[in-house]
Amino acid sequence: LLDVSTTASGKLTVRPAAGGWYDDFTGFFLYVDIDGDFLVESQVNAGSLTSPDSPPTRPFNSAGLLIRDPEIGSGQEDWVTHNLGFQEMSVATEAKTTRNSLSMLDLLDGPNSGVLRMCKVGSRILLTRQLDGDSGFTQTHDFDRLDLVGPMQVGLAVSGWNSTSSTPNLMVTPDIEARFEYIRFRSITAESECVAP
Repeated sequence: LLDVSTTASGKLTVRPAAGGWYDDFTGFFLYVDIDGDFLVESQVNAGSLTSPDSPPTRPFNSAGLLIRDPEIGSGQEDWVTHNLGFQEMSVATEAKTTRNSLSMLDLLDGPNSGVLRMCKVGSRILLTRQLDGDSGFTQTHDFDRLDLVGPMQVGLAVSGWNSTSSTPNLMVTPDIEARFEYIRFRSITAESECVAP
């Protein structure tokens, strides 16, 4: 159901099973536990299975970063994700904030490859991106999450939702090969570091 492998050049390649991150649903997540203020960054490509440099073709087939409260249970999912790929009807980045297993998302058009960052400064989680062709980082979202203040699970997430409804289409194979060039973590002290070169 899930093929995870590293290539000779050191990339992490993920081909997920159907499913993903929305409301009480969860998907592929490779994480470490982090406390305090931090920046996490990854260079991400969300490609089609048949043409990995081209975008996926199915809805909400995406790859990126996720910050999650480890104190979970049914109806208690609390997390924020920042990903790229084919979203509802176009290739875009997605910002999704989820409280008590209720997700709200926002989409911004852009290519299927680039560098994504998430920064936690106090109770605020900032999302920035430098996608292919961009000259620098741009902040796209700022979430005030007073509930995400303790040690967090932070890492790489992939979704193969295959549907525009509130439930995934588990009968269809996702059309995504996610490639992560790297993931980097570091402590930060100011919000401005999230858009710094």
